[in-house]
Amino acid sequence: MLLLLGLLFVVIGQCLAENLPTIVANKNFDATIEAEKLSAAIREMNTSNIIAIICSINNNQRQQLSEEFQKANSKNVVEAMKENVNTLLDDSFWKTMFALMKPSAVYDASYLRGALSSKLFPVLFEILATRTNEQIAELKDAYEEQSNKKQMPTTLEDDIKTGTNNETETVDEELARNDAKKLYSLSQKEKTDTVNDFNPSENDHEFNKVFAERNFKQLRLTFDFYKQIAQFDIEKGIKKEFGDANKAGYLALIKYLRNRPMYFADLLHHSVEAFPINDFDLIRLLVTRSEVDLAEIKRAYHLLHEKTLQQAVKATTSRGAFRNALLALLDGNVEVPKVAQKRQNSETAVDVVDADEPANKRQKMSRNLTV
Repeated sequence: MLLLLGLLFVVIGQCLAENLPTIVANKNFDATIEAEKLSAAIREMNTSNIIAIICSINNNQRQQLSEEFQKANSKNVVEAMKENVNTLLDDSFWKTMFALMKPSAVYDASYLRGALSSKLFPVLFEILATRTNEQIAELKDAYEEQSNKKQMPTTLEDDIKTGTNNETETVDEELARNDAKKLYSLSQKEKTDTVNDFNPSENDHEFNKVFAERNFKQLRLTFDFYKQIAQFDIEKGIKKEFGDANKAGYLALIKYLRNRPMYFADLLHHSVEAFPINDFDLIRLLVTRSEVDLAEIKRAYHLLHEKTLQQAVKATTSRGAFRNALLALLDGNVEVPKVAQKRQNSETAVDVVDADEPANKRQKMSRNLTV
């Protein structure tokens, strides 16, 4: 498990999908004016205005808003909200507002700390493997600062094995072919070696080495060669090869590699369809992806589940401020451009491998979801 966590920390920053956010910087933003409006909205507990202000700007602008609010009110936005919390309002609404007002790195660091202590692998993967190097650098600082405040000095590297990731997009066919042979031979070694000779930890190390040292495009080519050699997808090989913890990690990583929007659409589906609704995951996913690729994720969700993400949220949340806040993030503050026909014609669609999906749906996703 520790080796796999190390792997996650070195594959950050390798994004394949085009970034289509729903929330971008608001060109009409004025921190002083918006701080005055927000002060009034909080005093009056006007949730519609609170949502309109906070969800119409990006996180950097929210930090500017927070600074102006602090100057005018001698307290920060979150403190003011907590003092004026109306217990009749859904607590999930306030969780959403607090998440939006925190600096992105601080928010990630808080979740990462909780995920590490609770061994919540999906959350660890989501944060470590889907942030850019710049975001991870900020996350490290925020994590260390939080540790110092708790009087438990530690760094992120103290808790997770780390290395240097490869962010180039160079693809080497020969290297991909050799890596595929190596990965396949490792799975065959278990069958041919005696119990005493077979070393699962060595297999873990070799798999981690390949995944950590290759860029995402290189890995996708490796998966193609693996299928040629083994006559089955690498997912099947991993399911046969690894125990539950590492198996789940590798399969999650491969799903992310093959199609990032579909990966997050799947996470959102599990969150919104859970009973009761998993508001922690739902809030985290919408808040953190809104400025990255939420528009693409919405599109993937629609293709996968034949309904929009907005429809899913409306169907599983009650009327009120929480639902309105989620819908505001989904609707966004920009008109999302349609994916250009030229791009669809020129780029190769990703074949989404999922044995649980019917073939016609897999083909539909392959045609429509490019990475």
